[in-house]
Amino acid sequence: MTFENSIKDIVNSIKQREFLNEAEISNGVVLRVLNELGWNVYDTKRVKPQYRIENKMIDFALCFPENKPIIIIEVKALGKAVNTDEQVLTYAFKTGIPVAILTDGQEWHFYLPAERGSLTERRFYKLDLLEREAKEVVEILQGYLGYEEIRSGAALQKARADYEKQYKSKEIDEAIPKAWDKLLKDRDSLFIKLISEKVADICGFEPSNDVVIAFLEKLNPTTLPLFTNQPTKEYTPRNISIDNTEVIIPKLSDPSFHGVKFNNQEFKTKKGIGVLQQLLKIVVTEFPNSLSRIETQTKGNSRFLISKQKSQLYKNRPDLVEKYSKELPNNWWLGTNYSVREMEIFCDIIVNSINREYGNQNITWKL
Repeated sequence: MTFENSIKDIVNSIKQREFLNEAEISNGVVLRVLNELGWNVYDTKRVKPQYRIENKMIDFALCFPENKPIIIIEVKALGKAVNTDEQVLTYAFKTGIPVAILTDGQEWHFYLPAERGSLTERRFYKLDLLEREAKEVVEILQGYLGYEEIRSGAALQKARADYEKQYKSKEIDEAIPKAWDKLLKDRDSLFIKLISEKVADICGFEPSNDVVIAFLEKLNPTTLPLFTNQPTKEYTPRNISIDNTEVIIPKLSDPSFHGVKFNNQEFKTKKGIGVLQQLLKIVVTEFPNSLSRIETQTKGNSRFLISKQKSQLYKNRPDLVEKYSKELPNNWWLGTNYSVREMEIFCDIIVNSINREYGNQNITWKL
């Protein structure tokens, strides 16, 4: 019988309620699975039953090298592996055993006891045999628990990578509403200007900062559904509206080109800040009346994108001025300590500002 067929047989037995207690789960599920995964369940130097940690008897300790536990498995009766067994994880942490598993045969909870977070947050994977196809169950168990994978170190490496991915996702999820709250509370000028620009794109009229702030103050910061179910799209320059007339910003078609195209001229640059710098050079020399508007729309509470005064680029961080600044024509200065997404926003604001001030101009860019 193949491993996949063994899983199907185990699942059928679980559905039929054939395993009545922990001993039957241990013998009918856990040992059978370990044997399929390449563990010699008869070698007590590799698979230790009733392994003692202080005054606690753990159902199984898997060892590699011999007699050196690398995984402990605690077995519960069917339906009893709902919550983390804190005592098991605590003992695993104290003794330096990298992985702990809690299972009732149907559910398998995989933990990294030494990682960050509460004990429940240290679970890096949950596997329910009844919710997955047998082939998928085999792949998951092999990846985390296979003897060869344990021996080579691949299993532990995969476990830690999956944990980090899960932990990072959790941290991001918790930070997004905090970031949103801070944007509203601090009334970040760039944030307000972006909203104003979008309002103007829609209706042709740009609201004052006071109007936008009054609207934001009415919102419930932590519950506002911002971008629900919006797919991620590659950024492209957007069409804008001037006096209710749509202005088309041509899309760059050459995927290898990075720079600015203006009046049938190509200005190739390095990716990122080089594109923004070239775009602003064109503004300073060709469209100087837009500079004041661009300066206002791109400044934050503590830093300016462009300024006549180099020291003003980072008002509270003079240490950044020399490293993250570039000179533009006519004694203007550009701050360069920005993310790619921020630079995309700035480029969009710059082109919109030119078109509003001078009418539609044939300017395209690509970071």
